[in-house]
Amino acid sequence: MPRAASELDADVVIVGAGPVGLTLANLLGPYGVSVTILERHKQTVVVPATGTATNSAAGAGEWAW
Repeated sequence: MPRAASELDADVVIVGAGPVGLTLANLLGPYGVSVTILERHKQTVVVPATGTATNSAAGAGEWAW
């Protein structure tokens, strides 16, 4: 059972377990910062909503924009 908001004990509270929230939590962890992430969904998405385009994706000598 989730704890009540008044019982949370963390240095930082991050709202949203999207790409930015999870990245921020991972960046703060090595510095000893305790993090609590609040997310309204039961799990994060299975398929990423972002992608990466590289120079080779568009063909020889063309940038993928």
